[in-house]
Amino acid sequence: MIKLQISERQLLDLWNAFCEDDNCFDDRVWFNDQEYFDMHEFNVRHVSNAVKNNRYNFDHKWATLDGYANPISSNELLDFIDYDLLMTSLKRDAKDTKYSIEGLEKYRHNVEARTKTIRSTSGIKNVDII
Repeated sequence: MIKLQISERQLLDLWNAFCEDDNCFDDRVWFNDQEYFDMHEFNVRHVSNAVKNNRYNFDHKWATLDGYANPISSNELLDFIDYDLLMTSLKRDAKDTKYSIEGLEKYRHNVEARTKTIRSTSGIKNVDII
């Protein structure tokens, strides 16, 4: 079994890169913040039902979507990550840097470059780069 000594943020980036490469965009995990809400354009009904059913809490750190595009949240990142699937993929693709730690750094660099491009073309300032 592969055990990674990486930060929670690196694990998040690794998982989201895996989801994007696998076209599982709804499985990506986000910080539970205003950007998450703006990106998914939730309406009052989505959020109120999720809160009522104890599936979403505004104070949780992480958020994602359930199978019906409703918000769900947790303070534990591993509640939303299929760790075994990710590790199996890492092991299978060990020679391919796509999912390796080096690949993660390359992915992170590409995201930073895209963010800088978006920032410069849209005139947005003071945006945190992930």
